[in-house]
Amino acid sequence: MRLAFLTAFMCITAVATAQTSTPDLSTRHLDIASGVLVSDAAAPTVAFSTIVSDPAASSMQLAFGRTKLSHGTVLRLTSLADGASQHHTASTLRQWSHHSAWFNGPHVLVELVMDAGSPPSHVTIVSATSMRGVFESRSICFGDDDRVLSDDARSGRLAPIGCSAWLIDDPARQFLTAGHCVDGADYAEVMEFNV
Repeated sequence: MRLAFLTAFMCITAVATAQTSTPDLSTRHLDIASGVLVSDAAAPTVAFSTIVSDPAASSMQLAFGRTKLSHGTVLRLTSLADGASQHHTASTLRQWSHHSAWFNGPHVLVELVMDAGSPPSHVTIVSATSMRGVFESRSICFGDDDRVLSDDARSGRLAPIGCSAWLIDDPARQFLTAGHCVDGADYAEVMEFNV
């Protein structure tokens, strides 16, 4: 009985010490510009593409400077680690304060997709913030994965800290999370759903 208790205590202690800690964030300034682009193609086409990389990153967020996304133009961002993507129009880029979502992995593909005959557009990437080493250790106690799939549209993950949070008032956009998750001003920038 004592051995079982000790084993369970060690497992609980390991889980407690594995709680999300302050992420190791590093921001690198970039000077990537597409230049002014016009689409002459007869169908939607990728008018500009580049890959932003940081080999040491476990996840990455991009910041955009002077950018104009004309009607019919989409800024498409894709993680090369897992294929997750985000599509920005001029309106959504403003809503995201000229930032991308957090993408898993060390490489993000950035593409400017323009409809046929779209007015001029351009994109400028001014920085990449990388998170390092936060998600490297993943384990399940005793090796048996007895988790059950569940879904609650109100639950999500705060990025870049990685804490769980719950939407408690949709119109007011209020969330509930643990206090240590919001101790740092930059550690709870984005609420991710369906992760």
